[in-house]
Amino acid sequence: MKRLSLVAIAALLAACTVGPPPADNTEYFAAAQSNPFGFAKAFTTGRSLSSVGRSFEQNGPRCLNTSVRTRGTATFGGIPALQENVSTYRAEVVRRDGGVTLNIYSDISTNVANRADGFVRTIMVDARAVSGGTEVRIAGPRLNFEDVLNAVEEWARGQSSRCPEFTL
Repeated sequence: MKRLSLVAIAALLAACTVGPPPADNTEYFAAAQSNPFGFAKAFTTGRSLSSVGRSFEQNGPRCLNTSVRTRGTATFGGIPALQENVSTYRAEVVRRDGGVTLNIYSDISTNVANRADGFVRTIMVDARAVSGGTEVRIAGPRLNFEDVLNAVEEWARGQSSRCPEFTL
């Protein structure tokens, strides 16, 4: 029940965004920084941009192209009803403008904001070459995605190739 409520709250917050979705990765990162429920982290790793990109390409589709089914009871007008949600996730790795971006899209049955092809960009991981390594910026919602955010950071740092748990 608690998890189902958290999913509903997250979907509601996503649906209540004001204005157009962020136009690029810089705007997406800034939006996550200013959101009290957002997660935004930047760090530099000693790995090359090509190594970081390969980690995203190998682990993203393998670990993040998945669906999660949640069931619970919701109350509508004082009447309990069984509620079932299916959340589908899709990873996309894009190489352009001298960088690599891992986008994680979600299609949650109650989410209607910022849709593109039925999916909403939920997490953005942007990597750019800098002197001595790669700068990585991770942005997205903190609620229910902590393990995903941690796993993606581990991939970028070359520490792990584990698949995260979706806790919706």
